[in-house]
Amino acid sequence: SNNTGLFAELFPNAKVGDSITLDQVFAKTLKGKSNIDHYVKKWAEKGIIIECKEDKTDLRKSTYTIVKM
Repeated sequence: SNNTGLFAELFPNAKVGDSITLDQVFAKTLKGKSNIDHYVKKWAEKGIIIECKEDKTDLRKSTYTIVKM
């Protein structure tokens, strides 16, 4: 899927404060953390800022939250 399609898939009706866990990302897209982090950087270039809060004990519980759109 393309850049915009992936964002819409992860954050339907996106608004600031929406979040998704890495486990949910994988279930929806089959993409891993490094791949999603790549897209987070691309979205940041367009003004969509997503913060990743890593869970050191269980990486799958790490969350991606929209902080600015």
